[in-house]
Amino acid sequence: ILDSIGRQWILPENVDNRLSSVFHIRLAPDGGVLEVSLVKSSGDPVLDRSAQTAIYKASPLPVPHDALGFNMFRDINLTVRPENIRG
Repeated sequence: ILDSIGRQWILPENVDNRLSSVFHIRLAPDGGVLEVSLVKSSGDPVLDRSAQTAIYKASPLPVPHDALGFNMFRDINLTVRPENIRG
């Protein structure tokens, strides 16, 4: 999931790679992103917005196709960090 988001994330210039944001993400059974809400800000609103945009752009996210496996991913909290983005 983080790799999918990272491929869509356009990082702001001069971003502090040590920052992180936490998002609550609601997913459809096909991995489609239904809702993304900021749970804990990085302290940089531009970074938070860019991360949220990347999550929506990465839709559908890779999730298990079986119902039991998917239920673990229906509602997730995810921490995203610029340092985890491969350039």
